[in-house]
Amino acid sequence: MQQCLSFGIPLVICGESEDKAFTAARLGWSGAGINLETGRPTVDQLHTAVHAVLSNRSYQEQAQRIQKNIAQYNPLQEVSRHIDAVLALAP
Repeated sequence: MQQCLSFGIPLVICGESEDKAFTAARLGWSGAGINLETGRPTVDQLHTAVHAVLSNRSYQEQAQRIQKNIAQYNPLQEVSRHIDAVLALAP
C-alpha cells in the first residue's frame, strides 16, 4: 500500500489477518482507495471496486495528495534524526 501511494496510485484492498484490516480501514478512510472489508472478496466485489477506483477521479486525487505528503519525507534521515536525539539524552 505504501509503495502504491508513494506513486499516487489508488488501491482496492482487502484483508483480515495481521494488520491488514487496520491498514485497509485507514486506506478507505483516506479516500485513496476502497476497502472491501473482507479477506475473501468475490469476483463481483473486485470488479465493482476496481471499476469505481478507475472511473472516479477522487480516488486518484486523494492518492496523489498522499503521494505529495510522502515525498516530503526522507525515511532514513528521519530515523537518523530520532536516533541522534535519543543518543543525545544518554548519560
